[in-house]
Amino acid sequence: MATYGADLQGLNQIYKDVLGRDVGKVGLDFYGKQLMEGKSLDRIKAEIADSEEANRYRQAQVAPAPVAPAPAAPTQFDKSAEWLQGAVNQFTESADYSPQQVVGVNYTPAQLSQQNLAPYMNPYTQEVIDRSLADLERARLSATNNLGFSASQAGAFGGSRHGVAEGLTNEGYATQAGNLAANLRNQGFGIAQNAALSDVNAQNTALQYGAGQNMLAQQLNQNAGLQAANLGMGAGTGMINASNAGFDQANTVNNQMLTMGNLQQQMNQLALNNAMGQYNAWAGYPSYGQNLLTGSMPNAVGSTTIGTANAGLLPTIGWGLSQWG
Repeated sequence: MATYGADLQGLNQIYKDVLGRDVGKVGLDFYGKQLMEGKSLDRIKAEIADSEEANRYRQAQVAPAPVAPAPAAPTQFDKSAEWLQGAVNQFTESADYSPQQVVGVNYTPAQLSQQNLAPYMNPYTQEVIDRSLADLERARLSATNNLGFSASQAGAFGGSRHGVAEGLTNEGYATQAGNLAANLRNQGFGIAQNAALSDVNAQNTALQYGAGQNMLAQQLNQNAGLQAANLGMGAGTGMINASNAGFDQANTVNNQMLTMGNLQQQMNQLALNNAMGQYNAWAGYPSYGQNLLTGSMPNAVGSTTIGTANAGLLPTIGWGLSQWG
């Protein structure tokens, strides 16, 4: 019997280890009979461990993988603080803005004295001069011939008067030829100079226009930067206003919740006080009824008739019982 009792204790321990519970009547009857027939606890443990209940118990003992807690949803105060920080960053960025400096472009204007006039000279100027001098030479020769013919008619050809007249003719030719060549060259130079001066003026105009456009572009960039900085400041102001509104709204909600909490606390306290009063009243009824009974006993004892005593006591007991109910 001692061995069988030890086996039953071992069987119960197997149930605790494998199934997590004590052996029940069904298991005790089933496996107790097998123990009496000589079946070992090890074989019984192997059978129980291979059961569906044991599998469920083992699966239940596997600790589930820890689940990371869900991040707390941001409150209105968190959002307002985020907006406020964004406003601070926006103001800081706008305050660090340095406007672009508008700097005039220095340029060296073109000058006529620096220009090479050769490309502007008329290539036919010398040809015109040569032809004009040839025409003038023919006129001189014609005048000289006429002068010689007249001198021959007068019988003075080769004389001093003829020589003086011919010399004056040649002098006039040389003077006229020189003036003609000088005037033609001066005219060609003037035309070339005017053409070069026109190009110089056009070049200076282009340089001035480029410098003006450069300054205009710098001014536009400066204005755009200033406008962007002002917009940034305005955005920062808007974020501050939104943050303040968020804080106010959150404070309003908190105050409302606090008010509701206070009201609920007052209602709970009132209910507690009422319950306590009812309990105190209920707890005091037996002693109060006992006092009533005790107070009525002398009257009952002092009565000369039983009917009178019973009549005085029963109404009192009945009243006390009605108060207890």
